[in-house]
Amino acid sequence: MQTLLIDADKTGFPNLALMQLSTHLKNHGHTVNFGSMAGKPDLIFISCVFTQNKENAYSVGAYYPDTKKIYGGTGVGKNNGVSYFSHEYPDYSLYPESDYSLGFMTRGCFRKCPWCVVPEKEGMIRKHSPLSEFDNPDYKKIMLLDNNLLACPDHINLIDELIDSKKKVCITQANDIRLITEENAVALQSMRSYDTRFKNKRYYFSWDTPAIEKQVIKGIETLMDAGIRANQLQFYVLINYDTDYFEDKHRLETLLSLGCRPYVMLYNNRKGTYHHHMKRWVERRYCEIMSWDEYDWGDSQKWIQMMNGIEPNNGIKLDNFTRVKQRKRTN
Repeated sequence: MQTLLIDADKTGFPNLALMQLSTHLKNHGHTVNFGSMAGKPDLIFISCVFTQNKENAYSVGAYYPDTKKIYGGTGVGKNNGVSYFSHEYPDYSLYPESDYSLGFMTRGCFRKCPWCVVPEKEGMIRKHSPLSEFDNPDYKKIMLLDNNLLACPDHINLIDELIDSKKKVCITQANDIRLITEENAVALQSMRSYDTRFKNKRYYFSWDTPAIEKQVIKGIETLMDAGIRANQLQFYVLINYDTDYFEDKHRLETLLSLGCRPYVMLYNNRKGTYHHHMKRWVERRYCEIMSWDEYDWGDSQKWIQMMNGIEPNNGIKLDNFTRVKQRKRTN
């Protein structure tokens, strides 16, 4: 059977589900094509991780009106029961340009953050795969997609497994700073933890809500006591979800003052307000050479001055931009 696999996101980042599906299909006699193929396929699997690419996923499928198509992924909100192959060894041949192993050692999370799909999609935290299940012996790098590795009761042994591999490791989805202890801080310091390009030492964490500030600072101090430098810590900072302008600004400025690296995560990708400018100020690293109040690009100063109350708002109701109310937050 001629089967076509399509990655609708095309981010350049390997799609693990398609890699594992490819192995499963090949083991069951399918001829697997990836991205495109000559002729008409007998079956198509289309994966979409990000909601902004949903339209693209269905547009690609429209090119094959007479072929059975199975859509999957968070981006299209579909679970088609194909998760049973999640323990298959990834087919690394789909992404020959990538040179790192990819997988999950744990799945799920015990937190129930209302902005996050993980608890609903993956359930409670649990061990998932041993490193050997997805580690490519030809690669010297490992990319982990775990959503809350430190929440696993056996996380010290998992970290030790990564240390013993002697490979560079990137836990790209971030760890939970609230779960940092003296023991796991030392373990993390011993691990060869790198950024997503495997160029610089990096440890990823998140600061999604202002309510955990004391825990964030305590976690940073514990990590630094273990020998990790502040500039090796990068924090995903969620803005535009039940936070206001001053709370967003405070979290970013606090991290910068501590020597850490913030990274703005814009909820629902909202643009046209101060959120967009704040994201650019951080992503382009202007935050390292000038303060937020000094940042001047496009109409950023208009928003900065309005939000700081320096200029009249010219009829714009600032309440529409300072806080986006969602359902009750659970930490």
